Amino acid sequence: MFKIIKWAIYIALIYFIGCFVVGLFSDDDESEEGATTETSVSENASDKETALSIDEQVKNLERGVSKNKKDTERPTNSTSGWGTGKVREISQTEFGSLVANYTTAKNRYIGKGAAVVDIYATWCGPCKMLSPIMDKMAKKYQGQVQFYKMDLEKSRNVQRAYNISSIPTLMFCKGSSIKIITGAPDESSLDALISEML
Repeated sequence: MFKIIKWAIYIALIYFIGCFVVGLFSDDDESEEGATTETSVSENASDKETALSIDEQVKNLERGVSKNKKDTERPTNSTSGWGTGKVREISQTEFGSLVANYTTAKNRYIGKGAAVVDIYATWCGPCKMLSPIMDKMAKKYQGQVQFYKMDLEKSRNVQRAYNISSIPTLMFCKGSSIKIITGAPDESSLDALISEML
């Protein structure tokens, strides 16, 4: 009988020691796991804040907004830095806010600096030939002229407003006027048209 009680005490002690050890290590694992979760959540929050701030910075740069007071005090009609040196693809909606309100005042340019708009189609051979020339002109006139391109297939309202029946169609915009030509000019002709506009 004494041996049975002795073995029962040993088994109980081993059980309690085992529970204690397991509890000790499981608490550490849970706290480490919790710390890892907290760290990853805070890192993710930090990454999101960084991403948001980068997105906001890009949007502000595109809009010409700056946190610097001197930059914000600049007159709104200033065109310094106008023309990115690249041809920017725009949608029909962007055309309405960057070039002209084609529903109410289609011949009145509303941009802040000189611009050239290339209305093209992906299947158009002459449009494909004009594209690298537009890229070259965008680099040449960086800081002076903004270059846009708009897919005619995605801009049916603009097509109807301007009665565009031939592509490419180019719009030369300066001041408040818009000059429209059809066809793909060669490099020297396009250069001359842009120089004349400036």
